[in-house]
Amino acid sequence: MTNARDNLPAAFAGLVATGAAIATGELLAGLIAGVPSPILSVGRIIVDLQPPGAKELVVSLFGTADKLALEVLVLAAALAIGAGLGLLARGRAGLASTTLAAFVVLGAVAGLRDPDVLPAFAVAGGLAELAVGATALDRLLRLAGPSADAGRGNGRDDGSGESAVPSTLAAATPDWSRRMLLLRGGGLAFASIAAGAVGRTLLDRQRVPAAGSLPAVEAPAGLPAGADFELPGLTPIVVPTEAFYRI
Repeated sequence: MTNARDNLPAAFAGLVATGAAIATGELLAGLIAGVPSPILSVGRIIVDLQPPGAKELVVSLFGTADKLALEVLVLAAALAIGAGLGLLARGRAGLASTTLAAFVVLGAVAGLRDPDVLPAFAVAGGLAELAVGATALDRLLRLAGPSADAGRGNGRDDGSGESAVPSTLAAATPDWSRRMLLLRGGGLAFASIAAGAVGRTLLDRQRVPAAGSLPAVEAPAGLPAGADFELPGLTPIVVPTEAFYRI
């Protein structure tokens, strides 16, 4: 019978592997124009499918940080699903791999809605995410699984009336595989965070318009420069930068 102690390593492995797959997609999107960002692609689907009034509610709660809140929600949901895939992979590895592939395909298809995305690059990015996620999940689960049953079997009776290994010795034996899981999984998680941050920074730079001076525009005839109608409730012609935004 499995318990929480047995399930936590598998869930950790699934969470880290999913994070690595997402970070791969974000890094590729930042490095190569035309590769979709998995988080942004899924976020756009959610925005398109949101029920009436949801946008106003989100804006009222988060203001101009509504986009960031949506991206954090998408990432948290993906990591939670990844933890579930880790648990599923303990007994049904094939189904877990198929489910992971299905989510990667969903992200790639969602990315095709962006006119700046190239279909071939979207497919290549999805394959890279799947390769990284599946490989990480397999490697980490190898560290998460074997030690769970090994510790219980060490003190089992071999039929002679005596335990093959004293239970106290079995309890004192270090669980090296679990320690390696934490070390390797933690290192991969740190690398994924760094890669995702770099990818998002590069992606944001791609979307910033090129700097340059704006063409001079002459004031309309009969309207002096700097004119302001000063009518109650009318937004001034010139507003501060922090007040000029669109949600």
